[in-house]
Amino acid sequence: MRIHLDNVEILRRKIGIRKELIDINIRNSLMGLWSYQRWLYKNRLLKNYYELIYTLLGGGTVTCVDTSGVNRSFNAKTYKMVYNLCQIHVGTDTEDLPFNGHTLTNYGASLASSVEALAQENYSETVVGGTAPKNGSIVGICGRLNDTGNDQRYILLNDVLLSVASGDPLSVHLKFYSPWVYNLAVIWRGWLENSNPTGTKDIAGVDYQLRCSGGVTVAGSFNIALGDGAGAWSPTDYTLTNARTLTTSRTKWESASGMEILLRAWYIPAEDESIPELGLIGKLYDVSGSQYDTLLARIALETSPLSLTANHLYVIRMKILAT
Repeated sequence: MRIHLDNVEILRRKIGIRKELIDINIRNSLMGLWSYQRWLYKNRLLKNYYELIYTLLGGGTVTCVDTSGVNRSFNAKTYKMVYNLCQIHVGTDTEDLPFNGHTLTNYGASLASSVEALAQENYSETVVGGTAPKNGSIVGICGRLNDTGNDQRYILLNDVLLSVASGDPLSVHLKFYSPWVYNLAVIWRGWLENSNPTGTKDIAGVDYQLRCSGGVTVAGSFNIALGDGAGAWSPTDYTLTNARTLTTSRTKWESASGMEILLRAWYIPAEDESIPELGLIGKLYDVSGSQYDTLLARIALETSPLSLTANHLYVIRMKILAT
């Protein structure tokens, strides 16, 4: 059985007596565009970007490569991750960086002038504005973070071949399409701006001010959850109806050309069920240190709910594919 949704494919197959595998593949939902002189240019999100996504989801200590080419460990659960406002980097490369690229050749850097999170009609986004620090042929956004030794590191997140002139305005739009929701855009705003942004909602609809600057952001791993809501996906979704969170493991595979982040949970329904929505729910901190259960992604099955049989074992695997 195969279900096709926007950016999501669901495959089901028997793996034994009363056992079934449900594979949920998420593709092309995390994207980015640079805006320069009224033109838009699609960028490449680099391995460092997805390493931070993995940390956010609860992957524990992960290894980024800073602009000096040194591996640095990051763990969003146990230390203050962000230390300053992000930078725009401009270099002289004439070819795109590989997926695991970490720096631009002969780069110059300038501080971003603005960072905001926006919810649009069919996506949300984090928008970073600034000016080119030099003439160049390639641009990227560089986060400024602390590693687990509390040392300050510069982490390149994306790049695009783009000829720019020193002092010209430009901006990058990190876009989050279905199944990701606006809460993710707010998190990236806080991480790139070194701020404690407003705009997050917990699964009860309570607004809270997210802690990204000066302390820990992630209070608990994001887990696969099942819900009973029948509505269509929206970027401003914040909850699942009657959410049931499943204990979830996570791992990742990576190469020079891509990464796969895998979340896996088991579920045995006590009675026959029809599941019209799934999502990712985890705990984040507000500025006072209180924890809030927060939705990060929602898959709305609408006319194709998952039909589950009582006392059968279902292995649910959610894969985020990055290339």
